[in-house]
Amino acid sequence: MSKNKKKPRKPAPKGVIKKPGKISSIKTLGQTWQVRYCEEFVGDEELQGLCINDRREILIKNDIALDAQLDTLLHEIWHGYQEINRMPIGALPEDPEELMEYFAQYHSAMMIDLIRNNPTLIKAILESGE
Repeated sequence: MSKNKKKPRKPAPKGVIKKPGKISSIKTLGQTWQVRYCEEFVGDEELQGLCINDRREILIKNDIALDAQLDTLLHEIWHGYQEINRMPIGALPEDPEELMEYFAQYHSAMMIDLIRNNPTLIKAILESGE
């Protein structure tokens, strides 16, 4: 008989729900972020997503279209990626061409990381087909 028992999962924060079939976590730069879906963001009806850096958690509004959820998720992943990678905003190049190159390199590294480590996300994007 095994003595290793699984710890019970913590319930989702109030107002947050988990639905089967949705992306429940994202891995970026070796860190796992939990993805949760909520009914609303109190005090901001326009908000569709939120990245909570210190908890490594992304909240997505549940009642928006699937493509909007995926778009919002990618937007919030970008914030998480910035947090982990500590993008040096104050040290950005002033030359417009150098700035475009800086962001292109930064985005391509993030995209490769997401594609390699999140096949469920990639599958959801491909299957959503707008």
